[in-house]
Amino acid sequence: MKCKNCNATMEIDPSKQEAICPYCGAKELICDSDAVAVEKIKSSTFKEMEYAHMENQRRQQDHIEKEKERKAYINGAFSKFTIAFIFACLIAVFVSFSDKYILSGIIAITQTVLFAVSWLIGMQLLKHNKKSLYRPLAVLGLILIIPFFASTQIKLPEKLNWPSSGLAKNLPDPPAKYGTITADNNDLFDVDFEKMTADDYRNYINACKDKGFTIDPDESGSSYSAYNDDGFKLVIDYSDSNNMLSRYADFSQKIDSYNTDEMSAADAAYFLEVTSRIEQKLINASLS
Repeated sequence: MKCKNCNATMEIDPSKQEAICPYCGAKELICDSDAVAVEKIKSSTFKEMEYAHMENQRRQQDHIEKEKERKAYINGAFSKFTIAFIFACLIAVFVSFSDKYILSGIIAITQTVLFAVSWLIGMQLLKHNKKSLYRPLAVLGLILIIPFFASTQIKLPEKLNWPSSGLAKNLPDPPAKYGTITADNNDLFDVDFEKMTADDYRNYINACKDKGFTIDPDESGSSYSAYNDDGFKLVIDYSDSNNMLSRYADFSQKIDSYNTDEMSAADAAYFLEVTSRIEQKLINASLS
């Protein structure tokens, strides 16, 4: 094509369907004939159909590959292993919180989530760009087993419910808000106080002395034992773990069940003295 202004050869821009003169810049629109236009439409449509067909084949192939991977995961040992650990972690969550091991429970919840997400990715129910991510997630859940068992040594203190009857009523008010009563009957009252300091221990001993536990005392830096006038014996042990154990035995309830032959000479003598004192109190009470 020649430029109408300068008669120079014009250059064709196929994308714009126009001719441009490289010298004077004149432009001239190129109009396709009907036959050319039809052929272009056919060519464009054919290319679009070909691309669509290729894309459909690619999607089908991806679907087939994913289905193979999913079936291989389902039938593999890794899937069964993950499911087993999900249930194991759920049980660990329940047991940990039931036994007041809060940190262990939190770790077990984290493990449950990790194993569950790993299983969902492996089953392709949770879409992710990295298909093999389910493996490191499961491995991380396994690694958390170490801190889980380590945290089972850390237990949430249990709030102490102090009884209002029985042998406990002869003792001072509890020196701590947390603890566990391990025995409470006519013969023995046994309690573990938690979060106790050395000062709390000494103050509690003084409170017990004020309650009358001053007969035949045996005191050291970490324990105290004594009787009161009614024949009750108190034993307190203190440990560095800030726990204090108080045992309170009632000798007056079952006098006939004690065999003095099995006691030391000093204990037998004192037991007989206490028994005599209790019998005398009963006699005085009946006379009055």
